[in-house]
Amino acid sequence: MAEKRPRRTRERILETGLALFNRDGAPQVTTADIADEMNISPGNLYYHFDNKDEIVFELYARYEEGVLPLYADRAGRPLDVDDLWLWLHLLFERMWNYRFLVSRSRSAHLARREARRALRCAHPEGCAPP
Repeated sequence: MAEKRPRRTRERILETGLALFNRDGAPQVTTADIADEMNISPGNLYYHFDNKDEIVFELYARYEEGVLPLYADRAGRPLDVDDLWLWLHLLFERMWNYRFLVSRSRSAHLARREARRALRCAHPEGCAPP
């Protein structure tokens, strides 16, 4: 039987952050909460991410990676009912996995705002104005 490779810490941070953000809402979760849930030191977390915004940004980028291909051109052919059913299923599945970003709650609104801020600050010229 093949030996399982240990998951990398960065990936575990993202998985744990996603689970906590979905459960409690991003504004209520701190980097210390994520480190504590993983039983690692906050310094270990900060080795991989400078702050919570970076974690939210990375999760948003992954959400986008999963959703954008669903909107790709279907080579001009019309979708039938089965195609639409599958498309909706895949879209809602991805939205559920990242529900802290798409929820109508206040915490989701703040998480989206944090993600947009992180995107602006990732701009080569620094934090662009809103």
